Amino acid sequence: AWESVEVYRDWHDFFHWALEFPDVMGGDEPGFDATVGNPPWDIVKPNSQEFFSAYDPAFRSYKKQKASKVSEQLMEKNPAIRKKWEEYCDGIAKQSAYVREEAAYGAVGKGDINTFKLFLEQFFTVLRPGGQMGIVTPSGLYTDQGCLPLRKLFFGRSQIQFLYCFENRNPPVFPAVHRMFKFICFCTRKGGKTDGFKCAFMQHDPARLPAIHGNALTMTVEQVKKFSPDSLSVMEFNEQESIDVATAVYGNWPLLGDKMKNTWNIRFRRELDMTNASHLFKTAATKWPLFEGKMIWQFDSVFESPRFWVDGSEAERYLGASAWETKCFRVGYRDIAASTNERTLVATVIPPSFHGNKIPTVTPFSSKERDGPRDDEGLFLSALLCSFVVDFIIRQKITTTLNYFYMYSLPVPRPFSGHALLIPISARAARLVSTENNFSSLWSSVFSNDWNSPEFWYPSIENMDYGPAHEREIRERLAESAKSLTKEWTPACGVHDRLPDRRDTGDRAQIRAEIDAYVAHLYGLSRDDFAYILDTFPVLKRKEMKAFGEFMSKRKCLEEYDRLVPILNDE
Repeated sequence: AWESVEVYRDWHDFFHWALEFPDVMGGDEPGFDATVGNPPWDIVKPNSQEFFSAYDPAFRSYKKQKASKVSEQLMEKNPAIRKKWEEYCDGIAKQSAYVREEAAYGAVGKGDINTFKLFLEQFFTVLRPGGQMGIVTPSGLYTDQGCLPLRKLFFGRSQIQFLYCFENRNPPVFPAVHRMFKFICFCTRKGGKTDGFKCAFMQHDPARLPAIHGNALTMTVEQVKKFSPDSLSVMEFNEQESIDVATAVYGNWPLLGDKMKNTWNIRFRRELDMTNASHLFKTAATKWPLFEGKMIWQFDSVFESPRFWVDGSEAERYLGASAWETKCFRVGYRDIAASTNERTLVATVIPPSFHGNKIPTVTPFSSKERDGPRDDEGLFLSALLCSFVVDFIIRQKITTTLNYFYMYSLPVPRPFSGHALLIPISARAARLVSTENNFSSLWSSVFSNDWNSPEFWYPSIENMDYGPAHEREIRERLAESAKSLTKEWTPACGVHDRLPDRRDTGDRAQIRAEIDAYVAHLYGLSRDDFAYILDTFPVLKRKEMKAFGEFMSKRKCLEEYDRLVPILNDE
């Protein structure tokens, strides 16, 4: 029997731990005391660049189409190359099938088979109880949906010692890897479960590990579950106070992806793929512009001019059963984003239109599947997504792309119709987005006669004497102009003040500050928590210091927060 095992080993060239280390893998507590390493960060799938570079040294420099043409020419001229390529692909397929077997690897997860995931699981498997693992691996371990089984494994069957994340720059640790790539030093002890662990993010120099370890943050698994109950993704914080403030924001609110009874729920939609549906796109203007991410900003659906247009009938036929949604007002957001940008979550209400796949829509619906979209809740949702509070949360989660599972994990209150805070927030969002005639039907559907009262906008009219004189005049003018608002849309329904770079000022800056203050109160945040959140937007602060000579957003938001305290306490 032993001889036959050795024959199979030589035939398949496998590595059998018990055969290679019989003294370690035997006994009462089999396994290693420690496993340490930096495994390859590859994907288990055929790599044409790696394979064909052996036959054409310039192959890696070719673009996709040329690479495909050259590889086919190589195989056509030399059938032996084709045979080796087929054998290579067959070997990868068999390897993939093997690692997908639960008996071999139980935590591979969905999506691509990343080799670092295989090494992580194997490093852990060959440990003895109480043994420790230290590994350098991509940051996907704590963020990617495909690593969820590994996170469950380490949270539930080990005691995580630390998780320290580094950006590959200043100085670059791995010269061949992009400078924005993130990797982690991860250590855990096999056995038991994790209650809390040390963590640090956005670090740069591994030589500072002793200092990083000494000043690390502490996060509990309960907090991880609260922030990301479905994905167990670990949010990136750089201060302990950030963790505490995020805990306060989450409170006991439902998540955006939760399905609830007796209130509105949401549906995400990606519409026209920029590659697969490109045959529908036209460069000559039609009635229907194709909305792309760069065309919107917060509360602004005309941030940039369109690049493409579509024929409405053609696009409807392409979309089939979901085409009716294109006739509705929907909340769209940019899915390309970064936590280091001026703002990360860029969203707005968009008029009836067709969207490219880089501007997904998230639309509130009633409990009945086809009863929606709901315009008042759409305005409310857009205001929350554009708020500093929700933006602060998403900035701790993402790197470059706002995937659905990040959006699903956002805490979003769903106040009932007529709620004291739903109405003033939605009304202000309506004034910000309804700047052009194509929002006239939205305005008419949500307008209330109450909006004609100055007290609706500023319940304590006498409490308006704060801030610079020109801003007091803005508030007085906004209160007085409410008397002329009508159900029928006019340009006066919207507010339009912007700088040449479309930075909101004047009336728009005032109303945005009011929304942010209402949202902070809605989440039950203290003034100190709200001030802390505002200070986590350094790029915005720098730009406003240049444009206005001060961090205007912070001052105005806190002034409005203070103004609302006695008003909301009375209610």
